Amino acid sequence: MNKIIRKKCLSIVLTMAMVMSLFPAVTLPAAAVEIGNADISSAVLIPSGSTEVMTHYDVPLFYKFIPTATASYTITTSDAPGGISGVYYMGALYNVPNTELALAQGGDLSDHVSITYSLSKDVTYYIGLLNDSQPSTSCMLNITAATTAPTVTTQAVSSITTTTATGNGNLTALGTPNPTQYGICWSTSSNPTTADSITEVAAPAATGAFTSSMTGLIAGTTYHVRAYATNTAGTSYGNDVTFTTLAPEMNIQGNDTTIADGDNTPSLTDHTDFGSAAIADGTVVRTFTIQNTGTVSLTLSGTPLVTISGANAGDFTVTATPTASIDAASSTTCSITFDPSALGMRTAEVSIANNDSDENPYSFTIQGTGANAAPVVTTTGSTTSYTEEGLPVVIDSGITVMDSDNTTLASATVTISGGFQSGGDVLAFTNDNATTFGNVLGSYNAGTGNLTLTSSDATATLAQWQSVLRSVTYANNSQNPTATNRTISFVVNDGTASSNTATKQ
Repeated sequence: MNKIIRKKCLSIVLTMAMVMSLFPAVTLPAAAVEIGNADISSAVLIPSGSTEVMTHYDVPLFYKFIPTATASYTITTSDAPGGISGVYYMGALYNVPNTELALAQGGDLSDHVSITYSLSKDVTYYIGLLNDSQPSTSCMLNITAATTAPTVTTQAVSSITTTTATGNGNLTALGTPNPTQYGICWSTSSNPTTADSITEVAAPAATGAFTSSMTGLIAGTTYHVRAYATNTAGTSYGNDVTFTTLAPEMNIQGNDTTIADGDNTPSLTDHTDFGSAAIADGTVVRTFTIQNTGTVSLTLSGTPLVTISGANAGDFTVTATPTASIDAASSTTCSITFDPSALGMRTAEVSIANNDSDENPYSFTIQGTGANAAPVVTTTGSTTSYTEEGLPVVIDSGITVMDSDNTTLASATVTISGGFQSGGDVLAFTNDNATTFGNVLGSYNAGTGNLTLTSSDATATLAQWQSVLRSVTYANNSQNPTATNRTISFVVNDGTASSNTATKQ
């Protein structure tokens, strides 16, 4: 009948100083003494996280281990493939002569050695293992370090431009093991991660501040930034820091009132409604202020700098151009003149190409109303005399009539507006020549002193109307006329607008 022999196995960690002196004063169990008296000059260096397969019988073996980081390490034994279970192990850990750091021993049926201890970076340790079981027994020595995540903080972003910036972080602890990667991550959303835009820096060898360049940013955009560092324990992030890329910001005002980009509702308040101007000889000028409220220069990039398009673009002209480059917190102006070519509402669109990313081009609608130009009547400066009981006299043979946007007139009134003698004063016009006077007819009201002249369908020309007014006469049929001077007023109408009032005495 086969019998499993229970023996002792010991694991010890020793320093280089123990190469010549092997713990002579240490009191250990018998197996430990055997290991302590063994030769460790041939100890094999093994890295952290490695697994060594050992086949031995009744001979202590030593393994040298130099941690690359200060951390808690676990040293264990386990059955190797093909080994015999049921052996009895024992181990101890040392780092200086005669100083025991840890001691562990196994139990029945493959209850292996397990030692957990905090080891220091760059210190040399020795692990001793003894198994005096059967010669065919083998076991595995395992060394693993407890992992800890690195720690980082995020500092304020610097060197901000329209499309680039420098992220700043501080790696305050490397963690265990050292990070394999660290850098900056950013996004337009809060708390960015490495799934967003990132910069990658090679594995760090030490803690400390670091910088990383962010490129491909969008002008005038707010970003969130976090420093990060990654090791096998995971990825750690710093605090969330925000910054906004530089950008020009275009704003246009009329009459000290902001005109929104894309505005299509012209208003008299902001001067996008130019009001009325007489066609042919009437104009309205409006001046607009182009502001740069951003943090870098605003560039007007169109050719021309201000363009006018739309249904009635020809009625609007840029008569004063702005400057092409506008510094931050500065402004320039441009003027647009409205000169209608026809009656009624006239519309157009103003467009200004620029480098403001979200307002390019900056555009708005303008309008104005083409108005009828009133005719103008001008009398001569001389005084006309009338003799009592005399023949009617022409009031003003030199009167003139003009209308810049009409070739015909509809009506006229000639009124004794001063010194009128009811029942005595008479104004008269007789159309005895259709070529000279057109179709103008007159009607006098003796009670008001008003002579009304009309052209059917407003077909009488300006020349004919001028001839009509030059033919209007004054007389007084009273037996006792007053000697007061008479004032005669002339007004013509083109069917829409009345002229000025011109007077004659």
